[in-house]
Amino acid sequence: MSSECPADGRTWVPFGDKCYHFVHGVEDKIKSYTFEAALSHCKGFGLLTIQTAEENDFVVSYSPEVWKGNVNIWLGMKYDTDDDTMKWSNNKSVSFTNWEYSPYPPDLPPGDICVALHSSSGRWENVSCQDDVENGVVCKAPQSESSFCVKQEKRLGKTHPSL
Repeated sequence: MSSECPADGRTWVPFGDKCYHFVHGVEDKIKSYTFEAALSHCKGFGLLTIQTAEENDFVVSYSPEVWKGNVNIWLGMKYDTDDDTMKWSNNKSVSFTNWEYSPYPPDLPPGDICVALHSSSGRWENVSCQDDVENGVVCKAPQSESSFCVKQEKRLGKTHPSL
């Protein structure tokens, strides 16, 4: 049986057993989003979490389909001050990482550490949850049973391994 991405009027792109909505503004106008605005755009679904190198590569390779130039994409990851670790916004532990530098920057207070993915390199960087604005927002949702995603993958001319 096939799977289907959410039918909420947005464009969702299937990969593995998940669907991704790449938020973009008016053509040729890059928007900037705070971490809270990014979370708000993905309300009811989830802000991008990355579990594998293949998923990271998919986001990087699909980004030019949506955005022109290099974009920093919010990841749904924050520093959890309760247990002194990075956690996904769904409160799950982080297992796969792709840091550009250290996951614990000395110049940000622990309660203000969020993460952005660089579309040019696929590497992750710590940024301020409160002060930084990033250009890219990707929402993520599980697929439900149907035939839409197979049609979408064929339309895109792509096949993706299950995660």
